[in-house]
Amino acid sequence: MKKIKKKDNWEILFREWTFKNRSKKFAWGSWDCVIFSNDLIKTITGTSLLPKDWHTWKTEEEANKAIEKLGKKKGLAEGVSNASKKLDGISEVNPDYVQKGDLVVYADEDKNNLVGIYDGLAVLAPSSVDGLTVRNDIEILRAWRVD
Repeated sequence: MKKIKKKDNWEILFREWTFKNRSKKFAWGSWDCVIFSNDLIKTITGTSLLPKDWHTWKTEEEANKAIEKLGKKKGLAEGVSNASKKLDGISEVNPDYVQKGDLVVYADEDKNNLVGIYDGLAVLAPSSVDGLTVRNDIEILRAWRVD
């Protein structure tokens, strides 16, 4: 099993990554919530969470099909959980105890399930309007922490 671990300077990398990507706008398959979150995790660990054949969509419909496949038709959170089980060093944590750098699946105000990264105060996610957005008007459903 492949090992995933935060780099010693992960907090510096986290801050640099957020600054560098603060204006990048949402786009299906290149900068959606899955790609965004995976890119930040990969920056702070050096390891991708995504199966190599999984991030090949270009539309919302294709993304939903990929999520259904990895989540075995049980949704985004189950897809993230299944991907995390392929790595040693990432574990699910109680959403009430999220910390900076945790990967989260959350429900937005429309009850859509999305994935983002907790920054210590709120969830970071991509936006087609603002680029990097801070979401604190959400419910965190599940969360995972990298060692």
